[in-house]
Amino acid sequence: MSTYGLICKTTDFVKRLLPKKDDNAYIHTILDFLQYLDQSQEKNPLVTLSVHAGDGIWVYYQGGRQFFIKPTQRYLKFHIFSSNAISSAIEKQKTLFTNESRVEYAYKVWNITSPEVEWLINYMDEHFKIPKFDKAKEDAFHPRYIPGAVRQAVLEEFEKTGKICNGVAGLSKKHKVEQNTLIEFDHIIPHSHGGSNSYDNVQILCKECNRIKSAKAV
Repeated sequence: MSTYGLICKTTDFVKRLLPKKDDNAYIHTILDFLQYLDQSQEKNPLVTLSVHAGDGIWVYYQGGRQFFIKPTQRYLKFHIFSSNAISSAIEKQKTLFTNESRVEYAYKVWNITSPEVEWLINYMDEHFKIPKFDKAKEDAFHPRYIPGAVRQAVLEEFEKTGKICNGVAGLSKKHKVEQNTLIEFDHIIPHSHGGSNSYDNVQILCKECNRIKSAKAV
């Protein structure tokens, strides 16, 4: 299996410390799932993770929060904070996601184990589509592709500093991004002007401001 970011490296290290998989099946399932998420982030430019130390991991798709996971010793707490396509698909399940936890701070929370994790992986494989930038070569990335680890670092900094969109000079003001507002990764110096895909040249704008910036550049 390919190793990409820090999550894959860390979980692989932990796996080496554990006894046989049969004796720790649940823990191995969670570690495998974390590695799957890290690989998804690297392979798919529309998937980005945001890790909160000591708490859990946010999974974004197409600039929107999809779900939040938080591990415990017995199960994985799976949070959805507003109704979305995943919550609709889950609610149609009759045998999975039956262990719902009622909390005031989230739309839905389930305590899940291996069967639900397998369902989530299948759901992401089917619904979190990878853009085909080059129809002649399916695996080719667009030259403006921002590596997954860079996107993750930029997203985590964005959340840590208050989710502020810097706006577009002369056209839109700096503002706080609301929870359900879609966000996009933007090259501060445009790629067409020699801007790199590195951390120092990537920022997050709300979708509306990024469209304004794109229109300005035309």
